[in-house]
Order: sequence, then structure tokens, then C-alpha cells
Amino acid sequence: MICITGDFMELKLIDLHSDTASELHFKGKDLKTNDLHVSLDKAARYASYAQVFAVFTRPRFSDEEGYAAFLEISDTLNRQVQQYAEQILPVRSGKELQAAWENRKAGAILAVEDSRILAGKIERVQALYDRGVRFMTLTWAGETCIGGSWDTDSGLTDFGKTAVREAFRVGITPDVSHASFAQIDDVLEIAREMHKPIVATHSNSYAVYPHRRNLSDRHFEAIRDLGGITGMNMYKDHLTDTKIAPATIDTVCTHIEHFMALGGENTVCFGCDFDGATFPSDLRDLSDIAKIADALLQKNYSEELVQKIFFKNAERFIRENL
Repeated sequence: MICITGDFMELKLIDLHSDTASELHFKGKDLKTNDLHVSLDKAARYASYAQVFAVFTRPRFSDEEGYAAFLEISDTLNRQVQQYAEQILPVRSGKELQAAWENRKAGAILAVEDSRILAGKIERVQALYDRGVRFMTLTWAGETCIGGSWDTDSGLTDFGKTAVREAFRVGITPDVSHASFAQIDDVLEIAREMHKPIVATHSNSYAVYPHRRNLSDRHFEAIRDLGGITGMNMYKDHLTDTKIAPATIDTVCTHIEHFMALGGENTVCFGCDFDGATFPSDLRDLSDIAKIADALLQKNYSEELVQKIFFKNAERFIRENL
């Protein structure tokens, strides 16, 4: 048996979702060394690493205050990436990811979580792209100018539909994590119309655990068929009913195995929700995600399939779409 955590096989990782940028900004933390889920020190566990840093808009902020906060938080992240340019580089395209990895550096990809910060101003989509945003989580909770979140039954608003089309046009991929089922249907309709893929950066299987933040089988299959990707979320309350049993690495594997049974070999990856969620007790931080590789190998997953889940599926998407 090959042991990943024993370093017998090089392991790379691309993670599609963290709230680390907001934590760095609001708590005054340092990207290299900190007590958060993500740091450059922890990332050293991997032969190559890239992180999607999603700038989260705090619920207490108005839409306009959220946009101002996005600018400040992304500025903080950019300063830290520049400070540690010997270890990490900004990534805005597949070519830039390849260049970072060829130079043995990590990659930082910018995203937005809760696109109500557009505040009805469609020109902000281009402004987000120009600042480096490449993924846009459309909603977070409740009903916004974009549409209904997971805790509602509402789809996209008229402005939300325009914003999704504009995101596709400029080169930002819409993310349906946190979306209502109705919103996902609306986004899929536009994606099919425009022949573009979408992503669910941090969503588990609704069939395994019926939390409304999770992804239905039909929506996972639709994302798969469009060439999109779905990131496994480590938030324990989205993995299982923790009042009955604790979430563990094995619970994560159950969600992965379900999506694999739906033909997800080229679709499943990680979107761990670092620094935005409470993890299972056997997963402390970024460095511990490597333990999932061991668990999958013990379930007779091939090395190739483990590598697809850890980085190749996301790398393919980034190469083709960023």
C-alpha cells in the first residue's frame, strides 16, 4: 500500500474555496505563518498547491459596504502575496498556474463569495475580473439582488440573470454553492445557452446528507455534463447529522464515493471551506487534507484517481477556462 502521508508519492493540491483572505484582513494574520487553516507553512506539505481565496462579504454589511470591504480584503491579500512572492504568485489563467508550479511556487486565485456586492451595477462584473476574480459564488444566504440562496426557494432575479451572462462574457465562472435549487436551475439554463461550464466550489452530496446547502444528484450530473467541477466541503454540519454521529474523514469519503458512482471521475475535487467552517476532528487544517488520499487508497482508489480528485480535475478546468 502506497502511503501518501508518508511522502512515498508526491501529492499536489488545488482547493476551490477558502475564507482565509477575509481572516487575514480582519484578524491581522500573516499568510506565511498563522493559526488559521491555511498558511504557506502548512502548504509546504504538498509538492504543488493552489488556493482559491474567496473574499466573503459579511452579512452585517450592506451591498455597498460589502463591495468596499471586498476591495480592502483583496488589497490585503495582494500585499501578502507580493510579500511572499518567493513562495506564492497570483494566478489569473491556466498559463499562470503552470508558470507558478514550474517555478515551484503556490498559486493564489481570487474569488468572490456573495455577489450581492454588485449592488445592481453590472459594470462591476468587469471590474471584478480586472482585479483578478475568476470565480463568483452568486449568493450566500437569503434573497439578494442576485437571487435566492439555499435557505429560500427563489431563483435568479432579472439582474442576477444579467450578471451571470456578463460573468460568462468577461471570463468569470459562476459558482452555485450556497444557491437554492431554483437558482441552480436558472444558472444551468444560461450555461447551456452560452455553452459554458459552471462550478460548485464547496458542496457535498444531498443524497448522502440532505442538507439544503448540498448538491442534488441531478445538479451534480448537469455540472459534470457541462465540464464543470464540484469541490468537497469539509464543514462537518454539511457532511452528516452531527447530533447522531461525528463527521470524520470516512464521512468525506462517503460523499466522494457517491459522486464517483454518478460518473464524477473528472468532476470531483476539493473546496474545503478553509477558515470558514468547523472541520471533522481528524482534519485540523490544510496539511491534514493529505490524510484523505490515504483513506481513498485504502478503499482501492488508484493513484491516478486520487490525483484527479486532489488536483488534476481542477487543473484541467483552470487550464481550459481561466
